[in-house]
Amino acid sequence: MVDSKMFNENFWFSNGGLPHTEQLHLVERFTRTDMNTLKYDVTIDDPGAYTRTWSAGWTLHWVSGEDLPVYYCQDNRP
Repeated sequence: MVDSKMFNENFWFSNGGLPHTEQLHLVERFTRTDMNTLKYDVTIDDPGAYTRTWSAGWTLHWVSGEDLPVYYCQDNRP
C-alpha cells in the first residue's frame, strides 16, 4: 500500500488532467493475484475538488516477450 499526501498543483492527475487540489490524498494498492497478473487499485480523497471519495483500478497482464512501458510519469515522457 502506498499512502500519499502533500501534492502540489504542478502535475496532471491522470492523462485526462482530472481536477485536484493540495488536499489530494491517494491510497494505492498493488496486488499480485498470480505470477502473470498485477492488480492496481487507487482511492482518491480530495475534498477541495470532489464531493466524496472515489476509487478506480485496472489489471495488468504479463505478456511474454513484451517490454514494460518505459514511462509512467508525466515528467519522464519523451
